[in-house]
Amino acid sequence: DLAAEADSVRLLRELVSPFGELIVLARANASAVPGKSFDAIRVGDASWEATLERWRVAQGVLHVDDLELNWNRFGAIGKGTLSLDPSHAVAGLLDFKLGGMTTFLETAAHKHLSGAANQGIAAALLDRAAKSGNNDAALLGAVIGFHDGVVSVGDESATTEEPLY
Repeated sequence: DLAAEADSVRLLRELVSPFGELIVLARANASAVPGKSFDAIRVGDASWEATLERWRVAQGVLHVDDLELNWNRFGAIGKGTLSLDPSHAVAGLLDFKLGGMTTFLETAAHKHLSGAANQGIAAALLDRAAKSGNNDAALLGAVIGFHDGVVSVGDESATTEEPLY
C-alpha cells in the first residue's frame, strides 16, 4: 500500500502549468500488486529501476484508489489503474472529477489560453470543458489515458510521455 500527502508544493519553473505554480495539496492512496516485486528495495538491496522492472515483468498494476490535487481554487479527484508498458512508459487510465472549472476558465481567458490537441493537459481540459460543460455538481469529468507514449484527455491527445527508466 502507498499513502502520500504533501502540502504547499511549489513547482519548478519548467513544470508550471496554467493550473499554477503552487499545488496546495497533493494526496494519494494506492496499492501496487504484486507486492513481492518490492521486497528487495524495502531492505535496500535494489535500485528503483530494477524494482520497477521486476514489477512490470510480473504484470504489476497500481490501483489508485484516491488521487487528489488542489491548486488554489481548482482541484481534481481521481482514481484508476496504471501499469508500465514494454517501453517502461506509464499505461492505464485515471478518471478525474475536476472542480473549480469557473476559476480555471477565467485564468485561461486571462492568460489567453485556448483548448487544443497536443498542447498539454491544461489545453485538452479547456477543450473538453468547451465541448461537454459541467455536471449538476459543477464538476467536469475527464479520463486521463496513458497509452503508447501518448497522454490523452478523453479521446483527444494532450501530450507525449517519456519512459520512466
